Amino acid sequence: MQEKIIPLQRARKDVEDALTDEGIAAACGTGDRSAITILYDRFHQRVARFIYRLNGRDQVDDLMQATFLEVVRGNTVYDGRSSVTTWLFSIAANIVRHHRRSFARKLRLTEALRDNPRPGIAHLEDGFDEESRIVRANAALQELSETQRAAFVLCVLEGLSAKEAALALDTSESAVWKRVCKARATLRRKVLEEAP
Repeated sequence: MQEKIIPLQRARKDVEDALTDEGIAAACGTGDRSAITILYDRFHQRVARFIYRLNGRDQVDDLMQATFLEVVRGNTVYDGRSSVTTWLFSIAANIVRHHRRSFARKLRLTEALRDNPRPGIAHLEDGFDEESRIVRANAALQELSETQRAAFVLCVLEGLSAKEAALALDTSESAVWKRVCKARATLRRKVLEEAP
């Protein structure tokens, strides 16, 4: 007896829109490929933006792909304790953290083998104050500690509540607020100090 191969198909748009984010995330845990496709379609831009803000432009696509691969492989399953966005941001934050540690190890090894200074952030041509301020702000954001940067990005740039950010970062709400306050003060100081 020959088996018939049935290709995966996208859900109809009206059916797709009726599905809740939580339902889709739960279905991903069962290996439902169409649910994974819908989850990706709904959230990939927010996850990419979050990763960009945590890590800069370097490897946004690769890190986003790694985030969704964690879902596909079933390494992390949505348990309903937080919003789907918080769950995905938590996965992405862990992926970025692992990537940064790995990158730092490789960089230390490379620097030990070569006597070159650590590559800095490329400076754009001066010209527009706004563009220069944005470049300084992005550079300052990358200089924050990992914990401050993650809290700042989640609460200020992504608009999550302190409670949601605390769940994503596996810490307390008060710790999130302290990190956000310190990050704001540091960013304000660095951006204003380096102003032309």
